[in-house]
Amino acid sequence: MMIVLSNANGPKKNLDELVAIARKINIKAIEWKVEPEDISPYVSIEAGNEALIKLKIKLLNLETKVYGICLVVDFNNTQSAMFAKQCLDILKNLCGKVLRLIMKPVDLAMISDQTYNNMIGFLNSLGRYASYSAGGGGHGETTIRLAYDLLSQTTLNFTDLMRINNFLTSRSLGISLGYNQFSDLQKYTQILRECNQNELSLNHISIKEKITESKLRGIIAEAVQVYDGPLVVEVEAGNLVQIAKIINLAEDYQFDLKAYDYTKMSCPSSTARIIRALGQASLTPADDVEVGTLGTWHYTFTVGEQGIRTGGGLKMTFHHSTNWQPFQIDNPKAPNYVRVVTSGNAEVGNTIYTEDACLVIKVKVLAGNIAPGEKIELIVGDTSGGSSGSRAQTFQQNEFAFYAFVDATGLGHYFQQPNPPKIRITGGFAQRIKVIGPSIVYIGEPFEVGVRVEDHYGNTACNYESGLKVRLESKVVVDIKIVTLNDNQATRKIKGFIIKAKGRYLIEVEDNQGRVGVSNYI
Repeated sequence: MMIVLSNANGPKKNLDELVAIARKINIKAIEWKVEPEDISPYVSIEAGNEALIKLKIKLLNLETKVYGICLVVDFNNTQSAMFAKQCLDILKNLCGKVLRLIMKPVDLAMISDQTYNNMIGFLNSLGRYASYSAGGGGHGETTIRLAYDLLSQTTLNFTDLMRINNFLTSRSLGISLGYNQFSDLQKYTQILRECNQNELSLNHISIKEKITESKLRGIIAEAVQVYDGPLVVEVEAGNLVQIAKIINLAEDYQFDLKAYDYTKMSCPSSTARIIRALGQASLTPADDVEVGTLGTWHYTFTVGEQGIRTGGGLKMTFHHSTNWQPFQIDNPKAPNYVRVVTSGNAEVGNTIYTEDACLVIKVKVLAGNIAPGEKIELIVGDTSGGSSGSRAQTFQQNEFAFYAFVDATGLGHYFQQPNPPKIRITGGFAQRIKVIGPSIVYIGEPFEVGVRVEDHYGNTACNYESGLKVRLESKVVVDIKIVTLNDNQATRKIKGFIIKAKGRYLIEVEDNQGRVGVSNYI
């Protein structure tokens, strides 16, 4: 885990002093806490550009990079917003990565809806500015991440954090967590887990120089499960021996880049889930499925190189919008029974519950470990005990996914797995014809009518082939043919109808099998 040295705490150290400490212990990256006077030489129109160039050359010669800039902000102050944007410009010119925003203390009595609105407006404005400056038009990705620190406020809690995060619109915005904000390790790790469970972006994690070894081990062990950035060490006394210990401990917790895929899913808010590949899933059969079909599907998860430790496990679920028949694991004779089989000797337990409106089947390792290469198989709709199988959802979907979430460490961090197996759910056989026309037309004006052939559940029919006779006032006015092949739908728009006299009319459509559909009154 990379270490960044910061002057955000303790006696104020200027940039030269911070760089000097970093060089003594071979740290190549720093976080620079600034006041308005610290950056004034770099923001003036006349000399700012020249001063920045000199600073870049100086840092290059010292083999030191400004990873981040840290500043205290007042969300109610427009001058503070301007200061933050100036810092963002400087950080961009120095090729930095993170702008950390520490919130100015707010009195509990002053917290109001307006306070929340000011925070949200401040952060969204800065996020848009970061995107515009990167050429993203206010909505794209940026090279700089913004880390806002709210939990250092004794007047704010995780609920407040969620309330604010839900209204953020920039993908570059994320949370900053400092261990010094919490009274003990348990509370800190709980916040880390809640951030992971709620899919909040963590853009910055920091500790103080004087942290004990046992606490540091606990923090790093948790942090590497939910965070893919460096650990920022805030210098206090400048104890080089203590900082060196932190560096050595951090080096013991390196990511296995073969086991983890840090692909981030773009979301409309600041949320970006880290997807980590902890194994490989497959599904048989993977053929097209007709809506409402009873069947059996074998979902197999092959565990990756890291294995799954005691306390860890696998969750398998569908999207919350599905109406696939709910899982059950209690009665092998009842519909939609799910049987779990593992190839190793680990003892597992199975539970079914609802999480975020999704029905989840969870396989937890109770004793022993699941070794790399061993398999967890979920037989959805297992019929070996007398069950009729599992009923598929009753509406069409081109890519119906079997999602998996895996906790490999046993610490409670479940990560979504990339490339979930998918099947295509198609419409059923034709049951009825639906005809839809305009309610009002003008005499002599051409209009069109829609024809849709549906299955039992109201989906467009699949594998349908028939001629259609279209009648107006009992006279055949159109004679066409519908053939559905591949992804074609059993729908048609028929043009060229003309009504020549005032009145109420019905259009009938009949296929070769005698099915008749009647339109609304026109």
